[in-house]
Amino acid sequence: MSAAKRKAFESEELKRAEWHLLELGDSAPVHETYEAANRAVESRGFDDVASDVLLQRSFQENLPRLMAAAGTQTAPDPPAVADALLDFASFAMPPLGTDLTEFIALTKTKHLRKSNGQRHLWRLPRERAIANFEKALPRLVHQRIDAITREEALAFRDWWSLRIQVISPS
Repeated sequence: MSAAKRKAFESEELKRAEWHLLELGDSAPVHETYEAANRAVESRGFDDVASDVLLQRSFQENLPRLMAAAGTQTAPDPPAVADALLDFASFAMPPLGTDLTEFIALTKTKHLRKSNGQRHLWRLPRERAIANFEKALPRLVHQRIDAITREEALAFRDWWSLRIQVISPS
């Protein structure tokens, strides 16, 4: 009975991950699709491996992954799931706001002994930096962090220097 319950839970997690990946479709941000693909792969019991590493492995090592990507003749996997298993989902970094949220979550243990006020003072400049960047360059609000160009960073610097000049004229 316990083995059946465990299998049912694993099957439910697998389907939930696959449905989330399919639900995102083509209109979703690339980083969300990438993360959903990773969850679908992990729910099948495979690790997230780059395609170049998969190509270096032997056929015998890749056979279980290939068979999972193929599905069965009666119920083939949707293309998005097969692509995820074969690492065709391209890696993508999240936008700045999401990166900040992840950074705060990852550094949570460093702030356990801080009071609420201290945590607020720690978060405030980071949140303001993101808000100012988005205010200066509104077209980049949903831009992936790795896609921000040098020219865009310089435009933000120019916006910031103009703002400082207005606040404290010489």
